[in-house]
Amino acid sequence: RGTSGQPRRGAARPHLFGKDGWAACGRLAPRLQSSGTEFDLYMVGSRQDDTRIRDWAKRANVDPARVRSGGITLNHDGGRWLSLSLPGDLPAVVREVNGQWQRQP
Repeated sequence: RGTSGQPRRGAARPHLFGKDGWAACGRLAPRLQSSGTEFDLYMVGSRQDDTRIRDWAKRANVDPARVRSGGITLNHDGGRWLSLSLPGDLPAVVREVNGQWQRQP
């Protein structure tokens, strides 16, 4: 369970996987947000610490109103990234397409 409740289920809703302290992840979140995209953020290595995710979201300028409305969710990874078995490093934006998870450019 994440800090803003359960991730929303929706076709084509992207998931952003990242780690605290990674500047590249801090750049991806605002880019998704500024495009108006709703997304679910998963923090790998959060140690189930809600404060850690919230602090990261503040540093990345994630809009708290969009988190409260569910347009953006903040979640603990809980092994989800590994379960997707996708190639490449973090951070990553992934989306489910025809039942398959795919990395987005």
